[in-house]
Amino acid sequence: MKRVLIPVLLAALSCLETAPAAAQQFPSRPLRMIVGYAAGSGADIPARMIAEGMAGPLRQTVIVENRPGGNAQISLNAIRTSEPDGYTILWGGAAPLSVQPMMDTKVSGLEKNFNPLDQFSIVAFAGTFGTVLITGPNGPKNLQEFAALTRDPNAHATYATFAAGSTFDMVPEYLILLAKGTATAVRYKGSATLDAMSGQLTLTGETLTGATASLINEGKVRGLAVMMKSRSPKIPNVPTMAEAGFPEMNEIDWDPWFGIFVRRGVPQAAIDRLNEATRATLSDPKMVERLDQGAFITYPPTDARQAQARWERNFVSTRILLDKLNLLPK
Repeated sequence: MKRVLIPVLLAALSCLETAPAAAQQFPSRPLRMIVGYAAGSGADIPARMIAEGMAGPLRQTVIVENRPGGNAQISLNAIRTSEPDGYTILWGGAAPLSVQPMMDTKVSGLEKNFNPLDQFSIVAFAGTFGTVLITGPNGPKNLQEFAALTRDPNAHATYATFAAGSTFDMVPEYLILLAKGTATAVRYKGSATLDAMSGQLTLTGETLTGATASLINEGKVRGLAVMMKSRSPKIPNVPTMAEAGFPEMNEIDWDPWFGIFVRRGVPQAAIDRLNEATRATLSDPKMVERLDQGAFITYPPTDARQAQARWERNFVSTRILLDKLNLLPK
């Protein structure tokens, strides 16, 4: 009996010794970062920078693979069908991973609702894009004036909409709801700034790049409010939405955030290793400066468990908004 037990015990001890070693060896080969947006797009550029930054701490190449289309569902499906080993990661955003899954499918364009919390785990929140509401130089002088236009049936106020569930869709819609007015939505696939400049469009949202800041500071467009909790140093004279007279807007998390995700079932040790690499990347002042030049504002790095808690809280805020806009499933 003893002769049989000894090899079994030795084998068990060997497994216990090699398990931590295996975790420490992750990753032992290159990783893939799936990006659900076109190469060179605004959402793709910070993904590539962060993938490049993560390669150093991980001591492995992080290959960016663009899978655009289908409201980012193509990229999500690539993660759903990947091995749960941590070698395939997702660059995911607020709309596909927090907003659209809860929306009425007739609005979101999805085949069915799903719970991202059941299918994905967050590695880390990376940051958000600075955003601003703008109008033309002859448009409303402030948000209160825009609100008044939406209540004037002769004003024919218009606003730009983009992908369902995006910040640029939700902010004006909620603003118009608070104003108790109406306005005509005009669908755009790209920037609507030129139409706002020419006066063809009353209101649009825009990413706060250096070019957008220059247009505002030069008076070619008028910044009505930043879609953030605090003012931007790039356009210090543009108020927040609360300062512009709509404090109710602060009830909602408007950040068009992005982060790193993996499929559910990836070992926590691998998630923590990826989180460490992301935190190291986002703690590099040079990387933060590079990302800021592209209008991407990094979040203070946190561990994966704190990120998970924040993601779960985001669903609560989003559900409140969708309920007010009557966009939850009927």
